[in-house]
Amino acid sequence: MAQRGNWWVSLSATSAGAAAGATLISTQLNRYDHAADDFYNNQWVYISGTASNSYGDGRLAKDYATNTGTVTPYAAFTAQIEDTTTFEVHPYEPDLLEYALNEAITQCFPRLRVDLVDETVVTGNHAANSHFEDWAATTTPDKHASSGSPTVTQETTIIRGPLNTSSMKVTGGTSSYVYQSQVEWPSLLDLEGYSAELSCWVYCATASKARIQIYTKTSAGTEATTSSSYHSGGSEYEKLTASVTIPANLSDIQIRFTATDDTAYFDNAYLIGGSEPARLYLPSSFYKKPLEVYRQVYGDADDIGELSNPEPRLDWRILENKGTRFIQFGNGLVQKQKLRIVGWKLLSAVSVDTSTVEVEYDEVTPLVEMALAELFSSLSSTATSDDVSRYQSLSNYWLGRAERDLRKYGKPVPSSQLRGLL
Repeated sequence: MAQRGNWWVSLSATSAGAAAGATLISTQLNRYDHAADDFYNNQWVYISGTASNSYGDGRLAKDYATNTGTVTPYAAFTAQIEDTTTFEVHPYEPDLLEYALNEAITQCFPRLRVDLVDETVVTGNHAANSHFEDWAATTTPDKHASSGSPTVTQETTIIRGPLNTSSMKVTGGTSSYVYQSQVEWPSLLDLEGYSAELSCWVYCATASKARIQIYTKTSAGTEATTSSSYHSGGSEYEKLTASVTIPANLSDIQIRFTATDDTAYFDNAYLIGGSEPARLYLPSSFYKKPLEVYRQVYGDADDIGELSNPEPRLDWRILENKGTRFIQFGNGLVQKQKLRIVGWKLLSAVSVDTSTVEVEYDEVTPLVEMALAELFSSLSSTATSDDVSRYQSLSNYWLGRAERDLRKYGKPVPSSQLRGLL
């Protein structure tokens, strides 16, 4: 495959290499080597076949023999290269190509971007990430923890709501659950002395297995757990609710999501009580800050279709504390209403060969050109003195091409919106 001056070929080994990964043998290399020994010297051989013990290895070729198709790397592969192992040949280190493309994704923003509309934030919600959209880790959603070792994963198919992208899938044991406490989200302590209502949409195929709970503990050691009814079973979401008056002298509070010896899905939870929270948790997907915010006028947060004519809000600002961002409003919000938050996010970063990036057909060209500019800039920082000038010239050339084509193919950026990101 050729692409703007970079190329790679995807091939298969035709014989087992030497023991301990000392060589790779493929007569398919003869297709491109012009019958010349050393043709692939100082190029990168990357093991792309997932069935190989050396999958993911990238090695610099030290020597190549055309008559047998044998590549000898400077450093041996992790294990012997088996017959039929698939591999690729790159003129540049594959990890560096990945780095360059991810840097290009950042440099091309906002001309190349993902337009984002989020309707997961609920006014009056004291909980954080209770829509289960943010998963920096794979073991629990952000701002959540688990007890009793349930199996917890992000679910992207069984969800509720047209603009949500994920729910929380929990497979639990007898005494296991996912929870959020004041440790994960200190604002929960603001509910002390108020009536509180936890609501969540729950899906479970089996009756009497899934429910939600509010747990409290006072400074005197008095514990209490208030539970919702169980999900009735069946292949649909049901709204479950647990209501309680939060005691004074509160020392510990948890909202819990339980699936007893079964699998359940939880989505669109919110915890309402007391006065309006000063700050609401902002989903992490937005780049820097949103551009526009609208408020639901009719219905409440559980009405999926009731944001057809939302009211614009101008009295908002974004705050950040230790990597977590909040959206703060002035007075006049009504509890249990959805917000429509409009903004942008970066294109998805790549991490493996099969990664995809959300660009239109014409936008591929400037993205690749910017990646080449980043690639040659990186190479210039480690090159010998004879190559520095050449790499810098190539970087400047591709940068100029990318900037020209970004103006030609990239999305327009109104100045008023661009200022909103600063």
